[in-house]
Amino acid sequence: MSPKHINHVPESIPDRDGKSIPRRAVAPYNFVELPENIVPAEPIPTHNCYHDNRHTGTIKCTLTTSSPLYIRCGMFQDDFAKFGGKSDEELTEEEEKEKSKNLAPFFENPANQYSTIPGSSLRGMLRSLVEIISYSKIDKVADKQLIYRAFADTTSLGEFYRDRLLQEEGERQYSFLMQAGYLIKTQQGSGWAIQPAKNLVEGTSFVKIDISQIKNLVKSRWHEIKHASKVTVHVESMTWHPHKGGFIELYYAKAVPPFGHHSKHQGVLVETGGMPGKKKMECVIGLPDDDAQLIHIPDYPESMIQDYKEQLTKEQKKLLGKDGVLKPMHPVFYLMEEGKLVFFGHTMMFRLPYKESIKNFIPEPNYKFLPDYSYNSPTLDLTEAIFGFVKDTKQKEHQAQVGRVFISDAKCQKPAAEDIWLKGNAIQSIPLKILDTPKPTTFQHYLVQDSDKPEQLRHYASSSKETIIRGHKVYWHKGNVGESKIEDKKSSRTDIKPIKENVSFDFTIWFENLSEVELGALLWVLNIAADKNYRLSLGMGKPLGMGAAQIITSEFSLSIRHHRYTHLFQDCNWETGNNFNIDPNEVKETCLQKFEDYILKHTEAQSKHLHDVSRIQSLLKMLRWPGVAGNSSRYMEIERKQQPCIGKLGTNGKANEYKSRPVLPTPSQVIKDDQKKDYPGSSPSSGGNNSAALARPQKLKH
Repeated sequence: MSPKHINHVPESIPDRDGKSIPRRAVAPYNFVELPENIVPAEPIPTHNCYHDNRHTGTIKCTLTTSSPLYIRCGMFQDDFAKFGGKSDEELTEEEEKEKSKNLAPFFENPANQYSTIPGSSLRGMLRSLVEIISYSKIDKVADKQLIYRAFADTTSLGEFYRDRLLQEEGERQYSFLMQAGYLIKTQQGSGWAIQPAKNLVEGTSFVKIDISQIKNLVKSRWHEIKHASKVTVHVESMTWHPHKGGFIELYYAKAVPPFGHHSKHQGVLVETGGMPGKKKMECVIGLPDDDAQLIHIPDYPESMIQDYKEQLTKEQKKLLGKDGVLKPMHPVFYLMEEGKLVFFGHTMMFRLPYKESIKNFIPEPNYKFLPDYSYNSPTLDLTEAIFGFVKDTKQKEHQAQVGRVFISDAKCQKPAAEDIWLKGNAIQSIPLKILDTPKPTTFQHYLVQDSDKPEQLRHYASSSKETIIRGHKVYWHKGNVGESKIEDKKSSRTDIKPIKENVSFDFTIWFENLSEVELGALLWVLNIAADKNYRLSLGMGKPLGMGAAQIITSEFSLSIRHHRYTHLFQDCNWETGNNFNIDPNEVKETCLQKFEDYILKHTEAQSKHLHDVSRIQSLLKMLRWPGVAGNSSRYMEIERKQQPCIGKLGTNGKANEYKSRPVLPTPSQVIKDDQKKDYPGSSPSSGGNNSAALARPQKLKH
């Protein structure tokens, strides 16, 4: 059985000294847990004919916005030539403004110039929901190691991080395991290698110097690297130095200005900055050791250079430049394990990759009722069978499968000149609040936690038997958020032209050769989408509450293909075979019931209805409308400057809400705490109690 997330996360717990540690996190998202068993697909039919025992037809739908909606337009050829492939950091201020202005319009079909929701966006939204309700496997997860740094972290991760960079020599006594060197260009592999530095004293290629002593050094430029200088110092002997108020001792040598000393060494002073008022020492690295063997930076199976670039922060780019340390003769620190390079960085306590890939924390699919099909893979799930798939890696068979559901673009019912815009017209744009990129390194949110205690948190260095990923990520709704909730007048980074609430779009779903179970899965999602108590989400700005939408089915037609191809006319029109001698409403009810029965049977659920299963209840709670209070579903902040906040504001008027790594509760706990207004940061200003949203979904309107 897979690990399960803690049912209740307390608001706080006492530490060893009796001080309160915040334990309950907030986030604009939450997770629907992974299924214990994967439900296999039914046999996939051949594609060379229409099968009598399967359904082919159309579903005409109307999507109506319930909060501002924005789908970014694409780049024109001139824009792509100018901005394509460039990060924002590589653009000038004027280019950034031009790019933001050119990309601000809502997506539209150039053929008719109506605002349009691409069919691919609708397909992705529906597919992700079918994946959840049909107990399909989740496999579109990056097969890579995340990069992390946790030097001052007080949780279990901090202990693991320090164990990799520090060697325990005695009780609370540690020596450094990292080494120092210089990057050089090569003609092999990634094109980069590390030239080890000479030892400044026996056993170490770097020493530490008090910041107060740096002003007494004579500096000269080191290869045009702005934060590195060539210096001459006197190096004292290796010895133990107290740190953390004497709680621990570190073994290293100190450097001092050379005046008055006979022994002198040349090296490179690296001033990394950071932690104003806290950082007391910098490092001096020995000069390059030309006799040492080069350490080549690998580019296979993963590119370490690419991983390094991706983990660079804004602050690091500001200090080092957009490429970080990737400059010839740039000083670096690096770690070797079992004779192999682990990673490198510009500071002693640099970021490290976890030993395991994220993908290792997805349980192997468990098929309790594995069928024996002769003409398609028995390990296909319903989502793959309905929407198709292409495998990420080369397969001997079942490399790809075409889908049998096709979705048109959704065309706005009103032209762009009419009143459909949040700003009142298609000319004015809104500077969108800057949104965080997904950060799966926040393991206390993204991984299953079985304890609220910081020292017992599971992370990506834990065993995959101890924890797994939380599941399918879904964003909370926040009601009809107004312009003030999504606008950031101080930001000039991203301009958007969103469409307001109560604007409708029409689209069509075509399906071919779907079984009753497969069609039932699609109808089940549309049933939820039409219910007044729920909303689906698409487009940009979902963390801010944007993109909520309701979908009403206006027409459901089944095409009887045999009748269509044996008759030419129907009255004065072409024969379509639509709904010939059948009741489409009866077919809908049958398909919905067949789907529920199929899922309940294969998951051995004890419930009579799918919506009563706890896992599906979690999904329904995430989709409920109008959602939860804004303060119950906001991003946490490293420098929170106002109440309410996780923890307490410090004497500087700020609180680091991530400091103690509070755990993200389950959707059920978020709902309960929000209804009681008993959640850190909750307020009665929005969202609120909506018990009707937990009732059984209404049936599709005919």
